[in-house]
Amino acid sequence: LDGTAHALRVHPGTGTVMTLDVRVGGALIDSWKGATLLRVGPRGYRDMLLIRRPLEEPDAEATIMTPLLPNDPGSVTDDGYILDQGYDHPSLVFVGPPQDSERDLDSVQALVLSDFDAKFPRLLGVEVGADGKRFRVLAERPDAGLDEFAVSHNQSTVALLWNVRGRSELQILTLPDQTLHTPIPLPGEVGANLSISAAGTLVALTVSSPQHSALVHLVNTSTGEVTAVRDDVVISGGPSTALRGERVEFSARDGMPLSGWLYRAHLEDGSPPPCLIYFHGGPEAETRPDYQFLFGPLVDAGISVFAPNVRGSGGSGRLFSHADDRYGRYAGIDDAADCAQFLCDNKIADPESVYCGGRSYGGYLTLACLTFHPGVFAAGIAICGMSDLESFFRNTEPWIAVAAYTKYGHPDSDRELLADLSPIHRIAEVRAPLLVVHGAHDTNVPVSESQQIVNELRALGATAKMLMFDDEGHEIVKRHNQQRMTQAIADWIHGHPTRSQAHTALPVRWSG
Repeated sequence: LDGTAHALRVHPGTGTVMTLDVRVGGALIDSWKGATLLRVGPRGYRDMLLIRRPLEEPDAEATIMTPLLPNDPGSVTDDGYILDQGYDHPSLVFVGPPQDSERDLDSVQALVLSDFDAKFPRLLGVEVGADGKRFRVLAERPDAGLDEFAVSHNQSTVALLWNVRGRSELQILTLPDQTLHTPIPLPGEVGANLSISAAGTLVALTVSSPQHSALVHLVNTSTGEVTAVRDDVVISGGPSTALRGERVEFSARDGMPLSGWLYRAHLEDGSPPPCLIYFHGGPEAETRPDYQFLFGPLVDAGISVFAPNVRGSGGSGRLFSHADDRYGRYAGIDDAADCAQFLCDNKIADPESVYCGGRSYGGYLTLACLTFHPGVFAAGIAICGMSDLESFFRNTEPWIAVAAYTKYGHPDSDRELLADLSPIHRIAEVRAPLLVVHGAHDTNVPVSESQQIVNELRALGATAKMLMFDDEGHEIVKRHNQQRMTQAIADWIHGHPTRSQAHTALPVRWSG
C-alpha cells in the first residue's frame, strides 16, 4: 500500500522464500540461476542492480549487490534479461578472441535497455565478474530509441522494437554472431507488447494505428511475413475511418525543437475548424500515431486535434525528456502556448478557436495554460489533472510522490516553486470556461484536485463544470464512459464557440 516493493526468491520445490531487496520504487526485472536484476530509482533516474550470492558460498543467505552500469545521472535503464552462463555456454556479449578467452566463466551476463552514455535508449550487453564489469553496445541507432526487446529461450534471437520519430520498426538481432538484420515492415504505425517464441522463429506484438486499436500480429523472423491473429475487424463511421496523423515540427520561443501529430477536420465552407490541443500524461510519455479513442470521433464532429510532444516528453532523447524538470516547467508551459501560435501562424486554426485539453499531467498542463496564458485558449478540458502541486504531493500515494520529486520538485526544499507552478494560486487569471473530468477511484491524482479548482472558479463566478465517473480510476477505460466523455468534450467545444462566430456542430460518431 505504501509503494514498498519486496523482491523475493521462491524455491518452487520447497516453497522456501528468500528476501532479496525491500525498497520504495524497486522492481524485480529478471532472475536466473541465483542472479537477479533489480530496477531502482525515481522517474528519469533509473538504475539496474545485479543481486547474486557470493561465488565462494553459493548456498549462503547473504547476497552481493552490484550496480550494473557506471554512474550516469539522468540516464534510464528500464529493462533487462539475464543470459544463461556457465562452462557449457559460450559468451554472447564478448564474442571472439581476445575477449572470449579472457572471460570469467563464473561471470553474469545480461542484456539491458538503457540510454546510459547516449541520447537514445539502446541495447547493451553487460558482464559482471570477479574482476569487475564491462559492457558493449549490441544495437543502437543515431536517430531512434529502443522501446522494447525480447530474447528467445535458446538465446539465438533478440527481437528489437525501435521508436523512429514516433513510428515503430521491428528488427531482429541474431546471436552469437550479433548480426542486425533489415527491419521488418509492420502493418500499422505503433508496435508494443513484444514477445518471442522459445526458438526465436516467431515474434508476437500488438500493432495499432489512428484508425484501429491494437491488434495482435505474428511475425516469422526468417521470412519477415506478418500475419494478423484477427483480420475480421470492421471499422465503420465517418472521416475517422481514414484518419492519418500528420507529423509536424516547429520551434518554441527559445528555439527548442518541438513536434506533434495533427489530425485535421474539414468544414464545408473551407474555414479553419475549431482545434483542440491535447496534451499527453507523464510528463515523460509521448504522443504517437497510435489509436486514441478520443481523436477520431472529434474529427468526425468537425474538430481538429493537435497532439504535441512538448519538452519533457519521451522519444526525443534524454536531454529533451529532462528539459522540463523543476524550473524547466515554466518553459514547458510556454511550449503549450507556442503550439497554439504555430497552429494559427500556419492557418490550421483560428486564433479565436483554439482549445486545450489533456489527461493526468496533460490535465495539469491544461490548467496551467488557462492561468499562465489566459488569453490564448477559448476553453479547456482538464481530465484528472493536478491543480495544486502541494496538495497533490500530500494526498497522492506515497510511492507516486517519491517518484515525482525529480520531475516537479520536492514539497519541502522546492515549496515556493511548487506553489508558483500551481494553477490554483493563479485562478483569478482564468478567462476561459473549464470542463473537468475525473474518475472517483483515482488514487494517482486524487479527485480533490479537480473538486478544489471547480469550487474556486465557481466562487469567482467563472464557468466550470465537473464530469465525475463513479466507476473509473485514473484512466477512463470503460467503453460507454469513453463515449460519454468524448460527447461531453465535443459538446463543450461546440458550446463555447469563437467570440466572432459559432461553430458548425457535427455529430459524434463511433467506430464499430
